[in-house]
Amino acid sequence: MSQINKHKIAIASFLYVAIAILHICGLFFLNKIAVISKPFLMTTLVLVYLFSVKKPNFWYVSALFFSFWHKVFLEIIGRKSFIVR
Repeated sequence: MSQINKHKIAIASFLYVAIAILHICGLFFLNKIAVISKPFLMTTLVLVYLFSVKKPNFWYVSALFFSFWHKVFLEIIGRKSFIVR
């Protein structure tokens, strides 16, 4: 693994941890921060994965892609509209 690739993995991992900490702080203090940071967890997780492997698994990346959009649309539309009584 090249030195540049190791730096990319380290930067992407740092971003993931920073966003995770921001999300956790948002859960405790300000819900709006948690709502905004939640989709970015998936995005940075994809970056960490893509920088870490030589040949990415299509299904894994696709699952994270659709999970990202799931988080975005649930936050926009709202969870209450999906509850059936």
